Amino acid sequence: MTDRHDSMEPARAHNEREATMSSSTAVILMFALTGFLLGGAFTTWKTNRQMSIALLVAAGLAALGAVLWL
Repeated sequence: MTDRHDSMEPARAHNEREATMSSSTAVILMFALTGFLLGGAFTTWKTNRQMSIALLVAAGLAALGAVLWL
């Protein structure tokens, strides 16, 4: 007789695999975030330089994170 818990293990393991993000997907999302932040920095450069510089720093950190994730 099989235990009910044993029959549930493969389904749970399958669901855990689906919940994880692949490395390449994370890198692509980080580079997309970098582009979004650079666009915001470019847009705000003439009106609010301090915010633009903060966005540039955040974009640099996102790009660094993406490169290190590789």
